[in-house]
Amino acid sequence: MTGVEISSEAKNSWGIYILASQRVNVLLLVAVWLWQWILKLLSSYQLDVSTVVQSRRPNEMDLPLSHAQMQRLSRRFALRLSRIIVPLQLIGLVCQIWAVATEQNSDVAHFMIMMLPVIQFIIIVGLIIRNCQIINYCIKRILLIETTPRSMRNVYILLSDTLTSFTKPLIDFTLYLTTLFLSRDGLWTHCDLLISLLPLNIRIWQCVREFYLGRDKSLLVNALKYISGIPIVMCVWYSRIEPEKHNANVVHWFQCINSCFTLVWDVRMDWKINSLTRIRKNHKSSQNVIFPKLLYYMGILFDFSIKFWWIWTLRRPNHTILFASELQYLEIIRRSVWVIFKLESEYVTIRNLATEK
Repeated sequence: MTGVEISSEAKNSWGIYILASQRVNVLLLVAVWLWQWILKLLSSYQLDVSTVVQSRRPNEMDLPLSHAQMQRLSRRFALRLSRIIVPLQLIGLVCQIWAVATEQNSDVAHFMIMMLPVIQFIIIVGLIIRNCQIINYCIKRILLIETTPRSMRNVYILLSDTLTSFTKPLIDFTLYLTTLFLSRDGLWTHCDLLISLLPLNIRIWQCVREFYLGRDKSLLVNALKYISGIPIVMCVWYSRIEPEKHNANVVHWFQCINSCFTLVWDVRMDWKINSLTRIRKNHKSSQNVIFPKLLYYMGILFDFSIKFWWIWTLRRPNHTILFASELQYLEIIRRSVWVIFKLESEYVTIRNLATEK
């Protein structure tokens, strides 16, 4: 089947294998449920997300959503989305199994496998934009990040940084779309790599714009963090056009620099953890943490493990430990952990600013 060949690996591991073209849809659904879980978790620690994340557009006259309302609406949306996407995923899986079992090019199975990923992606993105007006608003102004109020800036940051975690699934989805709708000439050969640069360029532009507006030099360092991911993409491109001259050690060094840079920034700047014993030392407020210390240690360890997952898999068959494309799933989970501690640090910051006033 053109563009949707089912590998021998897939034939032997149906329990955990999802076609690359379907992966972005599965991960989007997982991300929706993870957001609902994050709200529930933070609620158990009396952390009010409505004070940290803006839920209404600036020109809306309606009252902001409370944390309880956000939690209820997110669960309702996750259930509604699941009722649509899960049956479509099952239909696609049945078509895959049918194609493998019969080893025949069934036109019906071929059509379903080819078109279902596009249909699901349109449904998911359409429902998110339609049901969450603040996301719709921020997507339209993604490059014109608003630095005030702080709760509005947090929406932009959460949205843009989460997009960077979907880079690899989007690459796979772009390759699938290129095969499905575009010709196979050289013009579209590296279209997926251009897509992979889009989330990085969005964050780089946002950092530069914020620096221009506020003259905070740390934003230039943050931009440099995202720039450190570009050489990795360039190495992938070079490995495609000059496979004989490609040196894997070079890309490994770039990956190491990027992993170290992003890990330190996550912990020190985003989570504001500057002490392993006191979590946040030299802080005016005695209530500078929300969670038990063990949770912070677990968060740092998990972030470290996923950031350097590529090292653990270097000498493994097919560069995997658990299952095919495992890192894409682990990265979405890592991002949810990042969101938890990012919201917690923002909550502490906003609360302390209000106390000082």
